[in-house]
Amino acid sequence: MNEEIAEYYEELYNLCAVEQEQPLARRYRQLREALERVMRQQMMGTGLQATDLAARINYVATQFALDGREQNQLHTFRLTSNDILNHRKEPSEQEFLRDLRAVAYAYRKIFHEDIPPKFVLSGCALTMRMKAICMSGR
Repeated sequence: MNEEIAEYYEELYNLCAVEQEQPLARRYRQLREALERVMRQQMMGTGLQATDLAARINYVATQFALDGREQNQLHTFRLTSNDILNHRKEPSEQEFLRDLRAVAYAYRKIFHEDIPPKFVLSGCALTMRMKAICMSGR
């Protein structure tokens, strides 16, 4: 795994395992900013201008063959984070882990790199499916 990709995954890991004392709203902002950076990076050099995160998600989902479920999960995160960042909703740990998992799965497809075992084994966004995928090396 190259260093840049490792840093993106490390950022997700830190949001879950290291920065748990930080308020959830702050962690949501950081997670959204991380996804925004990746989406913008993937659009660099295309000559396209996407006006918002929804448009960037749609473009990147098409380019990297994210299925409908994965795309919906990213849009769910986008809408949840909008509500939290605009003080219309209180964040929950369960929703945060759901959204963190959605971003990690998107990274997996975008970067063509498995989610690091450290991330999975730490209990961050742990699911049986995620653990099986990471341990199988697929």
